[in-house]
Amino acid sequence: MKRSGSIACAAGTLLSLASAPAIADDASNGEELVARALADARQASPGIEIVSFGCTSNQRMLAWVDGDRLYYPCMMNELVQDSFDAAMLVNLLLAEPVAETAERPKGDPSLAESAAAIGAAAIGSGLDDDTDAKRVDRYYRETPSEPNPPLARFYPRNSDTFRAEVSRVDNLRDNARRSEATDDRMQERLEERRREDREVQARYQSVTDFLNLSRAQDFCPADGRTFLARAVQFSTSPRPDDRMVGLWADDRRQVLQAYLNDVSLCR
Repeated sequence: MKRSGSIACAAGTLLSLASAPAIADDASNGEELVARALADARQASPGIEIVSFGCTSNQRMLAWVDGDRLYYPCMMNELVQDSFDAAMLVNLLLAEPVAETAERPKGDPSLAESAAAIGAAAIGSGLDDDTDAKRVDRYYRETPSEPNPPLARFYPRNSDTFRAEVSRVDNLRDNARRSEATDDRMQERLEERRREDREVQARYQSVTDFLNLSRAQDFCPADGRTFLARAVQFSTSPRPDDRMVGLWADDRRQVLQAYLNDVSLCR
């Protein structure tokens, strides 16, 4: 695809564009342009696995793939007014990183256990001698690393020695629970950092993929930035679906900003 416009056009910025998005009169024309742009991209880059595009009016993800067909919000077609808009959209969609589904937060696993431990301490260890004795025995049975003191079960129930043993066992069990919960939280934070690192890497990779697609088609990113500027305007729309598209476009504009104004990339 050849460049259009002049270097002066390529040197302009998105901020100079009108505040209201320019909507094409015929969205179906945009769909045709997008289909043609996909065919051009596939011809220039035979390794593209996507065979066709589809659009949906009720889609909260910007792009999702079913087999060899890629779906995107139909409203994107309304923003496509020429072949450069279409090429920009197609390249962005083909380079869009696959979003990871974040797991629901598990919460603090130690919360209930901590509450139980606090409750037990508030009630006092001497309230139920039999429960205290069972709790001590259970601790030694469930803790192989702890030697089973032969006299533990024979301490007088009303003795200071027995109460001290109950308190020691309760403290050991509570500390073990807290340590386990801390390890779980550390693992969750570590996995969250790894997920963030993978997302950052995916964003950088998407820029590389976008530029490779553009070069293969001899497409100058500056020629399609008007499309991104129109899409960004939707980030302030009162409609949730509009905002989704607008914020996505703004994110793409941010990561591609240096390339949108770099005419040296255009052949």
